[in-house]
Amino acid sequence: MVTAQMNTTPDTDASQVFEQTLPTRWMDNDQFGHLNNSVHHALVDTVVNDFLTHIGLGQDPAAKTRFVVVENGCTYLSEMRYPDRIAVRLTLGRIGKTSVRYELTLRTVDNEAIAAKSHLVHVNVNSESGRPMPLARAQRDALLPYAFRKRTRP
Repeated sequence: MVTAQMNTTPDTDASQVFEQTLPTRWMDNDQFGHLNNSVHHALVDTVVNDFLTHIGLGQDPAAKTRFVVVENGCTYLSEMRYPDRIAVRLTLGRIGKTSVRYELTLRTVDNEAIAAKSHLVHVNVNSESGRPMPLARAQRDALLPYAFRKRTRP
């Protein structure tokens, strides 16, 4: 299930949130009976790429530029395990000149408490040279509705 909805928090302006629910598999559990760390990163990678496709920026092997992951991380707050269904929410923490930082939360669909907080940073690069390239206006326009912006004080 993929949805885009509005979300508001006290210190940010309203931004769109991309939300997706993903299944877990038996093989996702580690020897301790919870999702292996690598599974969290795979879920995040899947949601980020599905988000890009959803907003018309899917990865095209023939394109002049492409996004490359330069950083990712995850803070684990509670366990998730098979057969949990994982609800992942994505917003954009920052849109830079050549990069995008995605902020994600993961939780089980039957529990409102966040189980993990993750981030992933993409850099837009020239497909041939691999050198960073500024985000095109069309890329920026597609991403901007999902970016959180701090409210200014009156």
